[in-house]
Amino acid sequence: TYDKPWIFLLCGVVLTAICGSGLLFMESESAIINLWVPQESDVFRDYQFMEQHYGTPASYITLILVGRDGANIMTPDALTEASAVQQLIHTFSTEYNDESYAYLDVCERVDVSTPYCTSDVLNLFALFFESNELYYTNEEYIAGVLNADGVENFAGAIQYAEDGTAIGANMLRMPHWLA
Repeated sequence: TYDKPWIFLLCGVVLTAICGSGLLFMESESAIINLWVPQESDVFRDYQFMEQHYGTPASYITLILVGRDGANIMTPDALTEASAVQQLIHTFSTEYNDESYAYLDVCERVDVSTPYCTSDVLNLFALFFESNELYYTNEEYIAGVLNADGVENFAGAIQYAEDGTAIGANMLRMPHWLA
């Protein structure tokens, strides 16, 4: 038996207090660039330059729409549904700190004076269908879009005929940039 257990307990309390006092000086970092990129690298310096001169880079969300059971998503019905999803995103709003924010309040704009978001002009519907329902519900027009330069930035798993022309796609990429 040990006749002075309080010394053992006191040592534990003192050691905990000494180690715990270091928490007063603890700092945390959550910026990925500061955690994983060497501060003397070109990438780090370029990022700092960009941030100082242009501000923090925009966040973005990419919505991936996939055809049901591997079906072609470049059809009039599927594109009409995709357009409805796009429009739903633009009507989305949320509450934060008792204030309401709509997508149009937080989307990135090329210029603050423009009434439209970057994602309004850099998407499949705007670039290839001129945001016109008559075009994305027309099968011949869709066939032309499938074979246009740059469509692979928005359509994936493109199927090709034996002659090399694109005949369908199983995936659509819908990017949305936030300020």
